[in-house]
Amino acid sequence: MNIFHQTLANVSGDTQQMQERIGDLYRQLTLPLLGIFIGAALLLGLWLGLKFVFAGGDDQKQKKAKESVKFFVIGVVVIFVVAAMLPLAVGVLHTWATNQ
Repeated sequence: MNIFHQTLANVSGDTQQMQERIGDLYRQLTLPLLGIFIGAALLLGLWLGLKFVFAGGDDQKQKKAKESVKFFVIGVVVIFVVAAMLPLAVGVLHTWATNQ
């Protein structure tokens, strides 16, 4: 049984306990997933940078590489903003769910 099913199986109808378990699950998965995504972003950024460098004097290849790098940077910024806002959203939902 995976960690998600264990979390839900150990909760016997108590919503407060379920919220705590889901919060624990979120905290356990955040750091490893963040590391994986940062590593993947670094590799992709390196690959795109090399693609731009090796485009040489070919204007068409340079244009495509510049566009790829631009979309990569925009994507990283969007992901960063979403990741920064996620704890706030979880806090708001927790407050709403517990009626505090």
